[in-house]
Amino acid sequence: HEVLIMTPTSLSTRDAGWIIFILALGAGFSVASIYYAQPLLPLMGANLHLTVEGMGLVPTLTQAGYALGILFPLGDRHDRRRLILVKSALLALLLLLCSLTGQLSSLLVVSLLIGMAATMAQDIVPAAAILAPAGKQGKMVGTVMTGLLLGILLSRTVSGVVGAVFGWRVMYQAAAVSVALIGLVMWRVLPRFAVH
Repeated sequence: HEVLIMTPTSLSTRDAGWIIFILALGAGFSVASIYYAQPLLPLMGANLHLTVEGMGLVPTLTQAGYALGILFPLGDRHDRRRLILVKSALLALLLLLCSLTGQLSSLLVVSLLIGMAATMAQDIVPAAAILAPAGKQGKMVGTVMTGLLLGILLSRTVSGVVGAVFGWRVMYQAAAVSVALIGLVMWRVLPRFAVH
């Protein structure tokens, strides 16, 4: 089947700017998913009757999943649009499942998978470079990286506040909704990419 090839000149600066803003949000929301748990661990531990060791495994496995996802990049062999959309759908589903878990074993499995799906952020950065108009690549990639870094920096604060007020499960449900919504927007605005 025919694949649409996107080149830096395929988009106007205004169109590219809008898409890059959406990609920055996508990168921020996805990478934030691997940090939400850290301030929520005491609440998770109390709710699920976890030991200190059990609580410590949650962020450890999430980070391990992220590292595994980075070690096995798929963007060079698959359409980045499809990859980003599949990972956003999976990440939203996994965040929702995390909010519903009732025992340590399922929490750890879901945490590992959340980390792997959150590598969507690493697919978004090169996509931004491809979509940027000629001469604007640095600025556009910088915008996406800013979104990614804000996701890392704000995730703990947001999850700590939401968790304290509404509970840790609501935080994961809100995260699932945010990823699902940004995934829908990316589905609408992202073009397909050539696969070499």
